[in-house]
Amino acid sequence: MVPDEKVPEFSGRIYHEASRLSALVADIIQLSRLDEKNSDLPFEPVDLYELAEDIVLHLDSAASKKNINVSLEGNAVTVQGVRHVIYEMLYNIADNAIRYTDQNGTVNIFTGTVNGHAFYRVEDNGIGMTKERLNQVRGGLTTKIEDSNDFYGLYNVNERIRLKFGEEYGLSIDSVLQEGTCVEVWL
Repeated sequence: MVPDEKVPEFSGRIYHEASRLSALVADIIQLSRLDEKNSDLPFEPVDLYELAEDIVLHLDSAASKKNINVSLEGNAVTVQGVRHVIYEMLYNIADNAIRYTDQNGTVNIFTGTVNGHAFYRVEDNGIGMTKERLNQVRGGLTTKIEDSNDFYGLYNVNERIRLKFGEEYGLSIDSVLQEGTCVEVWL
């Protein structure tokens, strides 16, 4: 039995985890719909810079609360995809950068192309990761771990990108503890 004074704390944790699991299930369903040949999700031209502008606007409140400077650089770059799926993926990367960046930090977002390949990059000067954790995260991009939910979302997003665009595309992550993290999406 939970003591009365701990009920609000445990209720908050349960609610947070239930919301996280619900979002994970919704993402899995959405990703599986993308795999269907007759998917009703509309593939269309999507401008990554335009999406990044919307993301910066929607994350302004969270960044302002921590006095984090968010910048956006780059130019219009168009890829074929499902607009809201790409938006959610890019939003989550920028949201995590803000979440794991300390007060008065910086988050820089870039869009563009290199050798004809579109990219979206988020760099922060947040808490970063240890080498061990970075290796775990990188491993989670390419290896499906059956008994763990730790990297399920990363693995699925990376695999869907690679299936749609090719083996040389996907997510790339670099990080240094107490210096920050850089996440790139190649489409």
